[in-house]
Amino acid sequence: MRTHAHGQGWADPNFVIPELVERIDFFKGPYFPAIGDFSGAGAAEFRFYKTLPRDIVTAEYGENDYYRGLIAQSLVLRSDGEANPATPPQRRDTVTRARQILSTIREDDVLESSAGLYAQAEVFWTRWFRSIVGLRGDGYYFDVDNHVDPGSSGATTAGIVSPKLSLILGPFAKTEIYLSAGSGFHSNDARGVIGGIDPATGEASPPADALVPSRGGELGVRTSFVPGLVSSVAFFYLQSDSELVFVGDAGAVEPSGASERYGIEFNNFYRPVEWLTLDADVALARGRFTDAGAEGDKIPGAIPLSLATGVSLDLPSGIFASLRGRYFSSRPLTEDGSVESRDSLIFNARIGYRFKNPEVEIAVQVLNVFNARDNDIEYRYRHGYLENLQKA
Repeated sequence: MRTHAHGQGWADPNFVIPELVERIDFFKGPYFPAIGDFSGAGAAEFRFYKTLPRDIVTAEYGENDYYRGLIAQSLVLRSDGEANPATPPQRRDTVTRARQILSTIREDDVLESSAGLYAQAEVFWTRWFRSIVGLRGDGYYFDVDNHVDPGSSGATTAGIVSPKLSLILGPFAKTEIYLSAGSGFHSNDARGVIGGIDPATGEASPPADALVPSRGGELGVRTSFVPGLVSSVAFFYLQSDSELVFVGDAGAVEPSGASERYGIEFNNFYRPVEWLTLDADVALARGRFTDAGAEGDKIPGAIPLSLATGVSLDLPSGIFASLRGRYFSSRPLTEDGSVESRDSLIFNARIGYRFKNPEVEIAVQVLNVFNARDNDIEYRYRHGYLENLQKA
């Protein structure tokens, strides 16, 4: 989300009803003209069912007062324009809090508008070589009305053009080699774009760049030569004119210096038989500020090594089960690397049975199977090293 109270680019999936998601499309790198803001490292696109394949009644209960219910049914219109009786998706989350406003530091009305146009052309030059060329243009309008400090109000516009190119060789023996390059961008918080007086320090805050470009490249191989196995390996590079970094003392995401990242990714998806699936993804990356000062060049929170793997069973008898693991290596929390987070290894499991008639599914899910005492998140604060008290 843009210009959000929790920080620029805050992603909040809590409103998503997972049963209504048909699939999720992932895009890695700034090579896709259909993706605009926050398109540097990649994106995910949720595609929801237009019509549910079946009616849904779900009831869940767990520890720590967790409960959830869902009733969903597609609304079908008759030829006469009237609707058959149906129950729309329902979700209820109740949270009660008592709040008291002690003082107002900042209060704004923000209008942020954007529009984008893009084009893409795919040309098959031969049976074994094709190219994809794309171009995207984006325009933005920022308008901030600061109720506490009118001097921090204002309006401005910005625009950016992002070219894309991919060259693909193959397939040869169910294998492709590809080279991609392109530019993307991310916007900054409208309040920072306008600038004004910093309410925390009382000092003048210079305007931040409205749109920050990023440039990337990737060389990779993907293959399905082995029956049932889809694998890919890719070397990537990404440069950004300004990194968005979470600042613990401010509790917000703030723009910082230019950065670059490069590394390698190895992805595997294997289905040896119809009822068994195994997958494993590993990524090695090095991220550094390119215009670092005396404080150091390490990017706080940039993970050098990550691993995700799992096994899933879906037996014809109706039994299904899965075990998934996720590993994050230790990462720097300060620019000089003097403070690092702990590494994190979490396993989640699920087992259940699916009845065919009536179509009912019963399952038990266990989060953090081995009771790892890892932190959900870690930051380095100026007044000391404080960790999130909520454990995984």
